[in-house]
Amino acid sequence: MKYPKILVISHNCFSQSGSNGRTLANFFIGYPEEQLAQFYIYNEMPDSSVCRNYYRVTDKEAVKSIVGENVGTVIKNETQKSTNEICISEYRKPKKTPLIYLLRECVWSAGRWKNKKLKDWIDSIAPDLILFQ
Repeated sequence: MKYPKILVISHNCFSQSGSNGRTLANFFIGYPEEQLAQFYIYNEMPDSSVCRNYYRVTDKEAVKSIVGENVGTVIKNETQKSTNEICISEYRKPKKTPLIYLLRECVWSAGRWKNKKLKDWIDSIAPDLILFQ
């Protein structure tokens, strides 16, 4: 049986420790990991065995893209961290106010983070299906 290639777009990455990532990963238990890729935006490293191909753009990187920086990180299985090494604590969230939400929406809507590196990564995957969480 041929499995379709799936690109998962979500806030959190597949994870064994975070509830959103764990729930999402449970959908793909037993699915061939080479047929699965994920684009996510939260500042964390994946620690799940269901996928080995990730692309991450964080909010901070999206802001940097406004001034022309090339942003985004391809994460392969050799760069994944164990549960004990997740770097969530290195990221300090801004206070959630209506202004912060508006600014965040403007930054992401500008689309400057959609660069050649991201497009090349998506082309290399050539997904048959896109799952948006």
